[in-house]
Parts: sequence; structure tokens; C-alpha cells
Amino acid sequence: MKRSSTLAAATLAVALAASLAWAQAARPINRKCPMKPDIRIDPTCTVTYKGKLVGLCCTDCLDKWKKGPDAWFARVVADADKPVEPEGAKDAAGALESGKSGGYLTVLFFTDKTAGSAAMLRAISDLTLETEIAQCAYAKVEFKKDQPEAVKLKVTAAPTLLFLDPTQDPPKELKRLTSGAPAAILKEFKEAKKKMGK
Repeated sequence: MKRSSTLAAATLAVALAASLAWAQAARPINRKCPMKPDIRIDPTCTVTYKGKLVGLCCTDCLDKWKKGPDAWFARVVADADKPVEPEGAKDAAGALESGKSGGYLTVLFFTDKTAGSAAMLRAISDLTLETEIAQCAYAKVEFKKDQPEAVKLKVTAAPTLLFLDPTQDPPKELKRLTSGAPAAILKEFKEAKKKMGK
């Protein structure tokens, strides 16, 4: 009897651990709050509904959700897997100037029409990177081999994601990535900011 209850407890513990790991790995299906469609979600403010993890922007919206989930679920746009380009400066010079004047990390994304660039755009568009990108000076640069920015920064191919300290003259390269998953890019953001003392 004792052995079967121990076995049952162990099985329950494994099942609970597996479900917690799944819940932590799950991401919301949406980028914008269904109650406030112009506001990005807070990835830590979520509700599971009809088997889907739905992101909301705040606890006030969570309270509203609880009062009428069917109506709000109908307004959810499942767009989390679609790349949304981060907002930034119109060019590399603008991002470098903004970063220098504010003392911010500057990130330049040299891109072209290849599948590698599309994959990198999806990675840097991931919701987990949104806060990091918002706290830096960012620009997307269409890569051309002989363009002045590419030559000056020694970029020879796309995709290339450069992490720069613009407070140095010339800007100091902190890291260069030519591919990467969101988790790896997030790690590099944090390392680059640490190198800048941020």
C-alpha cells in the first residue's frame, strides 16, 4: 500500500513538473491587448482560454477579461508568430547619433532579401526582445556591399546584427551576430549593455 501511494505521489510530481515547464515555455498567441488594440501586451500578464495563452496589457484588462471572456477572445488577433519590425531610426547614422547623445547601446541590423535575413528579423521581432530593443538606439539598414556604413563598420554580408558602443569615437563594436535565436540574442543584448556599464 505504501509503495503504491509513493508511486502515485511520484507520478503526480512528474506530471506537475511537466505541466509547469510547458506553461513557462508557452508564449501568448497575440502581440496586442484585445481590450486596448493599440497597446502591446505584457508577456507576464496572461490568461489561458480555450487552450490558448492570451496576453493582456495590464491587470485591469485581466479583470475585464474575467467578466466576459468570450467577447474579448473574439477580439484576440493571433499574430505573435508574425515578424513585426522593431521601431527605430531611419538609418545607421541616426541610430548612432541617438545612441551617442543618450549614452545608449546602438544596434544596427544589416539586412537583405535572403532567407537568413528574414530569419534574423523574426528572431529580433520576438516579444522577449521588445524591451531590450526599446532601450537602445536601433536601425535597420539595407545591406549593399559598397555602402559607406557597411565599409566603415566592416560589414561584408547580411544578415549582420551589430552591437555598438556609440559613446566611443569611432563607435566600438561590442558584438557581431550573423544568426541567432531570440534567447541567444537576448543574452548578447544583456552582455553588450553590461560592457557599456548599463
